[in-house]
Amino acid sequence: MIEHAAVVNVSGNGDIWLQDPEGVKFLYTLTQLRAYAEFDRQLRRHDVFDIDTYPIPGGYSEFQALWATDQNCEFQFSTYDVSTGIKQPLGRSVPIDEFAPLPRAPSISSEFKEVIAERAAHAALVREARRMEILTVEHARRERKRQQKAALGTYLSPYSAPSSAGPSRPASRGRSSRSISRAGTPYRSAYERSISRAPTPPTLVAAREAVATQDRSVGETPSTSLVGTPETSVTQAEPMQEN
Repeated sequence: MIEHAAVVNVSGNGDIWLQDPEGVKFLYTLTQLRAYAEFDRQLRRHDVFDIDTYPIPGGYSEFQALWATDQNCEFQFSTYDVSTGIKQPLGRSVPIDEFAPLPRAPSISSEFKEVIAERAAHAALVREARRMEILTVEHARRERKRQQKAALGTYLSPYSAPSSAGPSRPASRGRSSRSISRAGTPYRSAYERSISRAPTPPTLVAAREAVATQDRSVGETPSTSLVGTPETSVTQAEPMQEN
């Protein structure tokens, strides 16, 4: 900060307090101070100043008059008459970075950098562990769902051939689709035993006995077809007698 008799306090963020000859204090922020210095630089730079291109910062005239109370300061602000457009440079141009320096970024110690690096590495490990946990749960869910589908397929199709049995052979025309599907499966032997052990219904037994009795009666009945009759039999011609 430039030394000035009216400056009574400078805050850590760059704001300053100026005191007029009557003891009244005025607060100017860092943004205002840099805007005043930039406006003064534009006044000194252009011979014909365009007010429309470079508007006057609010409070500039009051600040310029308060700053000019210290005539021993070599750095001053130019005056500008809004009604006439006349400007008058005073003293030397105020260097902005010395008059209102921007606050510096806080320096970070090596120990603090190490702490930040350790925390970042720990956060990365936590994220990776969480990701692996999610993948494990998702894999277990998919595997359980696959097993459920496999169990459901076995329950609905108990006679279907297992996938590891290889391609099925073409079925012959004389075998039914049910016997073909059951052939070559683990249930074939149990299925055949269940068929052989199944009792024959009484109605079927009676029907079979009736058919067998009819066949025997037909075989024992003599044929009623006539091979020949005396009337229709062919008689031999008698030899003719000689006269």
